[in-house]
Amino acid sequence: MNNIGNLYLDNEEYSKAGDYFQESYDISVKLGSDRGVIFAKSNLGIVEMNSGHHSEAVRMFNEALTLARASNYKEDVKDIYELLSIVYEKMG
Repeated sequence: MNNIGNLYLDNEEYSKAGDYFQESYDISVKLGSDRGVIFAKSNLGIVEMNSGHHSEAVRMFNEALTLARASNYKEDVKDIYELLSIVYEKMG
């Protein structure tokens, strides 16, 4: 689902991308996949950021960050901080 969502994201079809990322999130939660939840939340945050919904993007990134820290996924933590820096820059 994330791969399909990324295709829509690359084509700036944010609504469709968000649908696939949400489906990925739902599946990841059902499977208990922390990594899947982190990726899906991060991708949903990117959709929100690119759609101009910066506060919602920050919320999504922070949720992903909390789980990445708790799971000790250091590379994911770094990536999420990079996303947060981008969205904060856009916010001014």
